Amino acid sequence: PALAMYPEQVSKLLWGGKVVGLRVDLSVVSPKVAKDLVMQAWESRAPKSLLKARQHQAPCSELRDGSCWRAVAYFR
Repeated sequence: PALAMYPEQVSKLLWGGKVVGLRVDLSVVSPKVAKDLVMQAWESRAPKSLLKARQHQAPCSELRDGSCWRAVAYFR
């Protein structure tokens, strides 16, 4: 889906002729799109228990810099 949604910003990452991931051009992608792509990637690989816990949490409060403390915990 990401490749179809953002064809100018995302390309296939090949290794030995096989697609092993996506390459994101950070010089042209918006911060919101970058965040969405990271979240999609994380959700596709995260343990089901973390996904389930994340769905039942209330929205996090934002810090002064606009980031969310829960997002930091998930990506450690």
